[in-house]
Amino acid sequence: MTSDGDDLEAIRTRIANVDARIVQAVAQRMRLSSKIGHTKSMKGIEIESKEVERIVLQRACDRAAELGLEQELVERIFELLIEYSKRQQRREVGDASHRHPGP
Repeated sequence: MTSDGDDLEAIRTRIANVDARIVQAVAQRMRLSSKIGHTKSMKGIEIESKEVERIVLQRACDRAAELGLEQELVERIFELLIEYSKRQQRREVGDASHRHPGP
């Protein structure tokens, strides 16, 4: 039989592994945001789309409900992800304008 301390450490190790996967997923999301920013820049599409943001938030909240998570937690996480994704896209648009100077 293991002691409570061993169980606690095992759980903390599992949490650390989950945390690493979360960070990896956020990094992947930001790379995809850069690609979206580049595509929007090339097509002359605005960075911000309230309708797309609404859909992303709703999809996340629906999934949270399926998993029994608090909606507020998921909303706050995704609001941050959306904010930072827009920042990433704006950086990409800025970078693209330097690479492809206009007339």
